[in-house]
Amino acid sequence: MKRAIKMLGGACCFLASLIFGFLALAYIAGGAGLQCFPLGISTGGVLLGLIHVAGFSAGVVVLFSLGACLCSEALIEKSTKAHDTDR
Repeated sequence: MKRAIKMLGGACCFLASLIFGFLALAYIAGGAGLQCFPLGISTGGVLLGLIHVAGFSAGVVVLFSLGACLCSEALIEKSTKAHDTDR
């Protein structure tokens, strides 16, 4: 049961990272901060867009890493016995 919950959590993290990725792509396609100031391109709008895209990218990386960790932990069975070494 514990492994199934970890697998489900990993799949949800993968899905959330995919959603964040599509949201970042839609934000970039929509202007990425240029819509904040109506007079055209300004340094504030560009910086705001850059900060948002960097935040979305960091979220994608963190969620993907967490999903990979949870899924791999669910799939790989941990050994509880110590390895016997005959010397």
